[in-house]
Amino acid sequence: MKRSEIKEEYKWDNSDLYKSWEDWTKDYERVPALIDSLLKYKGHLLDSPKTLLEYFTESESVEKIIERLEFFTFLSCDVDITDSDAQRNDSAINAIIADYNSKMAFVTPELMSKGAEIFDEFIKSEPQLAPYERVLKEPFRLKEHLLDERGEAIFADYDAASQNYTKSSQFIRSKELRFDPITLPTGEVIEINDSSSDKYLRSIDRDVRRQTNESMVKAYKNNISSLASNYIGFVRNHEIEAKYRGYESQLDKVLQERKIPRKVYDKLMESLRKYNYVYDGYIKIHKDTFKLDEVHSYDMYPQLTKEILKEYTFEEAKKIVLDTFSIYGSWYTDVLKMAFDKRLVDIMPSEEKVGGWSCAYTPFNNPRVFGSFYNQIMDISSLSHELGHFVNQYFTINNQIPLEIYQDTSTAEVASLTNEIIFSNIIKDRENDKSVKMCVIGNFLKIFASNFFGAGREAIFEERVHECVRLGKPADAEIFNDIWLKSVREMYGDTIKDYNENTWACIPHFYMGNGYYVYNYSIAIICACNVASKILNKEEGFLDKYREFLKIGSNIAPMDALKSIGIDLSTDEPYAVAIEMFEDAIREYGKILNEVR
Repeated sequence: MKRSEIKEEYKWDNSDLYKSWEDWTKDYERVPALIDSLLKYKGHLLDSPKTLLEYFTESESVEKIIERLEFFTFLSCDVDITDSDAQRNDSAINAIIADYNSKMAFVTPELMSKGAEIFDEFIKSEPQLAPYERVLKEPFRLKEHLLDERGEAIFADYDAASQNYTKSSQFIRSKELRFDPITLPTGEVIEINDSSSDKYLRSIDRDVRRQTNESMVKAYKNNISSLASNYIGFVRNHEIEAKYRGYESQLDKVLQERKIPRKVYDKLMESLRKYNYVYDGYIKIHKDTFKLDEVHSYDMYPQLTKEILKEYTFEEAKKIVLDTFSIYGSWYTDVLKMAFDKRLVDIMPSEEKVGGWSCAYTPFNNPRVFGSFYNQIMDISSLSHELGHFVNQYFTINNQIPLEIYQDTSTAEVASLTNEIIFSNIIKDRENDKSVKMCVIGNFLKIFASNFFGAGREAIFEERVHECVRLGKPADAEIFNDIWLKSVREMYGDTIKDYNENTWACIPHFYMGNGYYVYNYSIAIICACNVASKILNKEEGFLDKYREFLKIGSNIAPMDALKSIGIDLSTDEPYAVAIEMFEDAIREYGKILNEVR
């Protein structure tokens, strides 16, 4: 289906951002002068509390426009990769952002020039600066890694340039890969691409999955050298910056910047290896469900039921979502209704649309949910996931200053994954249809397995690739393929046949968060299991704590935010709770499977 054929009610209404590209251009053309107007504060930020407050007020007004410009182009690119205006303007606004970051490089060194103590005096004199206290004092935590104004300006430009690696990877995957067509059981020949391949990998028909997998493997193999070279450039860029900022590695830099204690990361990696044996039970239920002699990599994709399940309209999906999350209370469902009523959800698949699901936001605009709804119960689960982000983001936008909106991924993903776990548990208890029960239990198992074990496997790969590049060892596609296979086998052994050696190249998350992003999902699913357990068991007072957790943003360190809802990731307990939930689900699924045979 083409996007032009989709009803307007199922598309975003972005008129609160811009009504047209002409309106966008008017804002774009005035931004350079607005940025330059901020340079009058250079050398004067600490002249007085009043001057500093004026800078924050004026810079936020400029950032509000820049964020709106970028948000509009980002949303436009995602729904239509053929929109040349969107692609051109996306490049243009990224150049503006690079210019802004470069010119504002004076701010942090200047704010740090007289020590943190001066801000106590400023806030006492000008109380309106109080909300900025953490922002003002935070740079001193990493003082030894910050550079002078010239150095910060250089790395601001350097970081902007490195974003081209991310874009190149996306363009190769979405536009340049050429997939062999596949043949459906009906005899129909289907052209597939990187976006639509997921639909066919989830097929109940094993031959369709096999054909899709072979087509993907071939397409990526034909482009693997370009993808590897691109990834090497990305990794090298960030390892070089980490080196010159005085960090041991990019991992060290990321953990310190995000305030993730190394002991928490190490506990995660230790737990991944400690519990990898439970993955065998997960593989076994695929083998039993589909009556397989052996399990191939492409057998791990479809929903865990062989039955053709009921299809749901999007209107039915909305009702199910609202009914399911009434467990939280009206404070939660009122926000969900607003998302639907204001058309902040773009849900229908089209030929021009980027694949996958996401939720994006700025400190100044309502979030937007993006996805492709194929009328399946699993799609409602994916919608629930993104709406978890939506509610979390909505609350942070309305409770924090713009500079403290963006959460660390390790906590941001908790809200979304918790929703999927709640969804699976409520639907399987409500439904009488055993096939649906199996599907939603199986969906939870997939969510846990992909986020804990899958992301953990990717984190191991990422560590080894970064180490390889950082130490100047030989690096190319063949070496990355070998590292990937070793990482996979370390986690899963040889219980699955024919792992695809170039699967690493399919994973866009390696380019996110300046590298070392995927481990966040492993942390988040552990936390989400703990949160869902407390909600489902109706722990007294917990929902009030959880509501406050959703408002935190970056106002406090992520591990402190998690402790506010009773989760300490430096201990074994959260992992034990989550693994028990996973194993219970495997047993429950197996019991139902035996009943329907």
